[in-house]
Amino acid sequence: RFAGVWDPGRRAEVGAALVGSGVANAAATWARVAPALDAYAVAWVSEATARCLAEEGDERVHNELAQLCLERRHAEVAALVDVLARSDAEIVEHAVAAVGQLVAPARCGDRASLAASAAVVPPSDPVAVAALRQRLVVVEAEERAGHDAAVLADSAAIVDEARALGYPPLLAEALLRRGSLLARGASYPAADAALIEAYAAAEAAGHDLLRAEALLLRVEVVGFHMAQPELVAAWVPGAIALVRRLDPESALEARMWTTIGLTEHIAREFDLAEAHQRRALALLERVSTAEDPQRITVLLHLGRTLWASGGQSEASLAALEEARRLAETLLGPEHPSLVVIYLNLANAYAAQPDMLLTYYRKSLALGERVLGPNHPSVAGALSNLGNSLMHYGEVAEALANYRRAVDIYLATLGEAHPTTAMNICNLASALVAVKRVPEAHEWFARALAIYERAHDGPRPEHAIAIGGMGEAYAAEGRWEEAREHAHRALAVATAGGGPRPWHATNWQLNEAEALQRLGRDREARALGEPLLALPAGPLKPEDLARLRLIVARARAATGAPAEALALAETARAELAAAANVSWQSPLAEIDAWLREARAR
Repeated sequence: RFAGVWDPGRRAEVGAALVGSGVANAAATWARVAPALDAYAVAWVSEATARCLAEEGDERVHNELAQLCLERRHAEVAALVDVLARSDAEIVEHAVAAVGQLVAPARCGDRASLAASAAVVPPSDPVAVAALRQRLVVVEAEERAGHDAAVLADSAAIVDEARALGYPPLLAEALLRRGSLLARGASYPAADAALIEAYAAAEAAGHDLLRAEALLLRVEVVGFHMAQPELVAAWVPGAIALVRRLDPESALEARMWTTIGLTEHIAREFDLAEAHQRRALALLERVSTAEDPQRITVLLHLGRTLWASGGQSEASLAALEEARRLAETLLGPEHPSLVVIYLNLANAYAAQPDMLLTYYRKSLALGERVLGPNHPSVAGALSNLGNSLMHYGEVAEALANYRRAVDIYLATLGEAHPTTAMNICNLASALVAVKRVPEAHEWFARALAIYERAHDGPRPEHAIAIGGMGEAYAAEGRWEEAREHAHRALAVATAGGGPRPWHATNWQLNEAEALQRLGRDREARALGEPLLALPAGPLKPEDLARLRLIVARARAATGAPAEALALAETARAELAAAANVSWQSPLAEIDAWLREARAR
């Protein structure tokens, strides 16, 4: 059965195509792909032989289903080998993962999996269905090999033809494939629409495995990529029940826990996200090999969650470094998955500026090479690199990065996505720094409108735009408007209970400064002094120094000059000794006030 599919001649043809592609890591990729396909062929033959030998008695129905399953697996590997035999740079970078994503032939001997498809009604026109399904297999092979955009139009045509045939199982398969392609291309609303229809078609067909696939992908697309976990929360219990009934203790279940963890991360339920990601990792260690590429994904998301939750930087760094090591080893040093891994590693290296900038730049350069200049992951690298550039005073370059990131997010995620709004706020803050305040006001207002469209009511994220408006007013010396916006941002950031968001402290500091500038020194002291007792962490060294100066001024104005002088001197000493202080350090302002205070 593998003659002409994966035999010595075909093996040599694929090897020549991969190695001859000119990609730097092509030989290393071929060294991993060849034995993996060898093993797959052996496993298929072994499973097919077992099914033949079991053709008797009540095994007959089970074996008919198993044979259909094996034929599907055979068609998939044949289509993938065809794609590999005309390798280009994209195919080389996806080859290892593509082979790893082939469904194991042993699954065709699993009774639970086969039972899930046993109730599916056979087609009235099996020849037409088989022909269209073969085209779908080719599309899937191209997708696995990284040719997403090339087969997007084919996937739309196949959906239309499947709908015309009126066979729900095939329509569900076609819609699921199209939803996956659209999601990989960051067309998330269109992907969601396809997945909703895929789920309905799978349900009409009685095909539970397809229902589970559509459910999980929709939870990921809407809950994670579109950042709307509340819209898929009602789907999660059904997804858990379905997957654990159909395929317990499996790679699919591991993927399920990973996906649920993604939505919990977006909802800032970091403890739950970590627990589910660790559960997925433990499950993969039981049911797969140490070189399973799915482990890379789980480690990446675990590392992200540990970093975002705060206080677990070492654990985050360990998970992300292991994800990087596995990705570079298993997938090659130019693989697209490393774009996001490098980006998150940079975040985890926040205390080491050289490593942070190195990984941001690596993420950006790799993303532009392998994903193209207009991919959301490239925008993420631009935005994060912009944050670092702002810290070091490279404001013009940061501003250019932010503009480009915003353009990409507007084109891919659109005007209703919180990530778009966050990046608009970054752009507006940079505009404030270069004294282009009217333009900054326009962008902050646009960001707030996006946040309000994305969510039903006020959320802590909205405070970023509201507080940003206040900082723009402060830059103009409009202290009453600055106070009003800082007060409103603080209220929004802390509404609803839960952990205090990191930026809430900044809005409280900004309101205290506005009060002090307005001559309302007792109110400024009442708001600012409690912040002095906070543990290290919420405020950067330059912001802590600014807080001390604000409170010192308010103390001096309310009859406590000695306390004021001591506090300002502490601010000056600690800021001068601090490492990695940004260009916006208030050291010169503190020195000027100290001279005046000592003279008085």
